[in-house]
Amino acid sequence: MKRQKLVSLVLAATLGGALGASSVGAAELVKNGSLTQMNASGFLFAQNNDAPPEWQKDTGTVDVNMVGYNAGLPVQFSPFPRYGVKGVEASPDGGTWVGIAHNPDPDPTRFNDERFKQSISGFVVGQTYLISWYAANFGTDLPGTSNDYLAGNGVQVFMDGSRLGSGATLEVSNAWVAEQTLFTATSNLHVLMFGTKDAARSYISIDGISVTAVPEPSAWAMWVAGLLGLVGWSSSRSVRKA
Repeated sequence: MKRQKLVSLVLAATLGGALGASSVGAAELVKNGSLTQMNASGFLFAQNNDAPPEWQKDTGTVDVNMVGYNAGLPVQFSPFPRYGVKGVEASPDGGTWVGIAHNPDPDPTRFNDERFKQSISGFVVGQTYLISWYAANFGTDLPGTSNDYLAGNGVQVFMDGSRLGSGATLEVSNAWVAEQTLFTATSNLHVLMFGTKDAARSYISIDGISVTAVPEPSAWAMWVAGLLGLVGWSSSRSVRKA
């Protein structure tokens, strides 16, 4: 009985060590991945032509939005433009999020592809990282104009200015979709940027951005081998005792 209890304790400690190593390796590198923006009074705050704290605009007039308010809609239109043709829901991450538009207008004085970015440090060269986010396409209807943003589009992820990966093409709905891509670091510092992937008149929402290290396969193999070895040793002791 004492030996079985000892084996159980060792198994628990080994599994705990594995989970602990995983959690250490999964330290979050992004700052304000929730894209939260608050005013001086501590309330959630939507804002046009700006990025949330820790993030920067790259091109266009990036918006910080929240349920019930799209900061990027021009209020001069009448009737008032409709944000969320099929409804707007908060993302699983909650709070505010970022909205980016793609306008294929050939006029160079108008925005074409809105993007926002963050310089991230703490990467380990050669380490693989998981980049994840939530995306939605709520659609924007501006009655009486040709400026509707109702086309399907998706998220394009850039690393150091180069295309890295992208999400699915999302049609207008009220749903958020969890998406991800992988990246192997070549430096301790990289610039992560988000935009739209297709040249379609659309307005994409992004929230819950995360960058974490993927546990090395060799580390997990070591823990699994240790667990199997302990289980086998315990079983053989029980058989001999019987």
